Amino acid sequence: MNADWVNSVCVEPLARRTGNALGGERQITYRSAKRLAIAGIVMEFAGVLYDDTAWQRWLLQQLAKIGLQTQYGPFFYVFERDYLPAVHCGRNYWDALHDFLVASGLTPGQIDEVTTAGQSRYCQFEENVRPFPGVAAALNKLAQHHVPVAILTNSAYSVDELQRRLQTMGIENRFVAVLSSRDLGCRKPDRTCYEAAVKTLRLPAHVVGYLGMKQCALRGATKAGLTSIAINFEPERKPISWSTASTNCPT
Repeated sequence: MNADWVNSVCVEPLARRTGNALGGERQITYRSAKRLAIAGIVMEFAGVLYDDTAWQRWLLQQLAKIGLQTQYGPFFYVFERDYLPAVHCGRNYWDALHDFLVASGLTPGQIDEVTTAGQSRYCQFEENVRPFPGVAAALNKLAQHHVPVAILTNSAYSVDELQRRLQTMGIENRFVAVLSSRDLGCRKPDRTCYEAAVKTLRLPAHVVGYLGMKQCALRGATKAGLTSIAINFEPERKPISWSTASTNCPT
């Protein structure tokens, strides 16, 4: 979503158009049978504002060095499906990763080796995130169009921590609200999450666009009445039964 794309979404009546994603490196596809009347934006944090794959790629390299041969997509799909939901609701990330590596067949010694080296590297990646090129310009253009923007994310971090990271990225003043699953008590695709985000914009859902990359989150936004806009779209690799997998955080 660069500045030119903002103009097209807010102004142009298009049946289908594909353009540069936020930062210019990823691709957006959006479809509409009528003019896209987007008056507000709810967007994901990781993967939309910045590249969130550096840590995962590093971890996969370390696992390969100790003999765990796997592929990026299937490996992290299982982690995101079975372990990250609890992390997004307050569980310690390293406890969840430990259990995941146990289930992956690693020995205690191998797990200690990976996590000891990984904790410092993880902090480096997380503390040095930079927005994609073009992000600031795109957000400025949205502000020129008087389009309010909120962040809605499934995250291990609280709102205060996310705002601190936005400040590090130099874009902390571009959002009317930041919402995290950790504080909400539920996670996308729960409808409650989208309703909470839309409420902060003070707009009806049908004029709000949701900007994200995960198929389940995009589907949830559509069900909540928002217009879904996909960035670096990640289709589900196999069916997920959301009717049996709770999206609420444990109390």
